[in-house]
Amino acid sequence: MGNYRDPSTTSLCHGCCRHHYQGEELGMTNPHFTKIEQYRDIESRNYYRILREQGKTEAETLDIIAQRSRDDSRTPMQWDASENAGFTTGTPWIGIADNYKAINAAAQMDAPDSIRSFYKTLVALRKKMPVISAGKIEFLYPDNADLLAYRRYDGETELLVLCNLREREIAKPLPVGWTDAEKLLGNYPDTADTLRPYECVVLKK
Repeated sequence: MGNYRDPSTTSLCHGCCRHHYQGEELGMTNPHFTKIEQYRDIESRNYYRILREQGKTEAETLDIIAQRSRDDSRTPMQWDASENAGFTTGTPWIGIADNYKAINAAAQMDAPDSIRSFYKTLVALRKKMPVISAGKIEFLYPDNADLLAYRRYDGETELLVLCNLREREIAKPLPVGWTDAEKLLGNYPDTADTLRPYECVVLKK
């Protein structure tokens, strides 16, 4: 997804569909800047000027920039709830998201249901199960824009990953033979016949 950090992408699709940016393991969000002066990326500033010259309104232009700017993935790491998110005692070169007091490393250190804890589980599984990093991959349901689905397999183990990309419930399509598969991991504590908002689940057989 390029230079894009968004809470909905902090999921089991990590590791196969996009690069890692600092902070995504905490669920850091895009900063949602409201003025072009808050951006530092020269490409974003130039694009702002071009869009305005093309007749786009200020609001339209900022909305476009917010979706494309590389600065979304360049805001300071949010270490704690102190000033400047504990990143520096000086003035950071770019602003910090307003939600840093709730989303930061210190707040997630001892939280078993935090995104940080979920990432630790993912890293441990990657080390334990070679199929995650070395297995073959097959993407499923390519025409379903609501869903990211794929298989990882290596001849011994087969995994099915289903990720709901929407903030609403969607159908949970299961290929033939996966109905009774073991749930290896998920970001909801229980199982359901559908995929709940932003739900991701890994099945194993």
